[in-house]
Amino acid sequence: MYIRDRLRVSLMVALITITALLPLISWSLVNLQSANQRSELSTKLQKAILERIFLRDEFLLLANSAEDARQWQDKNQELAHIIDQLEEAVSEKDQIEDFGYLKTKFSRHIENFGKNLGNAAD
Repeated sequence: MYIRDRLRVSLMVALITITALLPLISWSLVNLQSANQRSELSTKLQKAILERIFLRDEFLLLANSAEDARQWQDKNQELAHIIDQLEEAVSEKDQIEDFGYLKTKFSRHIENFGKNLGNAAD
């Protein structure tokens, strides 16, 4: 076999390999971008939950002021928005069901604690 023929075979093998791997690489990049987006949203969710807990504790333990109540309500709106974004970012059925459960519990908590805020503001 000539060197020229060996180079052609090597080139063909390389091109076939690249052609076969190109869809896999593009699929991986799309999934990586989606995973990064969900990771950022999860981090925002954790931060918002912790800030909301601090606001709740500050309201209950320290001031009982209308400003604390407003901040807590604003944080709830931010948290609901983040949960909606995360729900849109997931595609698996069980995760979507988990977000439905989370939203139900979250709205019940807001309703119950909101009654306390209303009573304290009076």
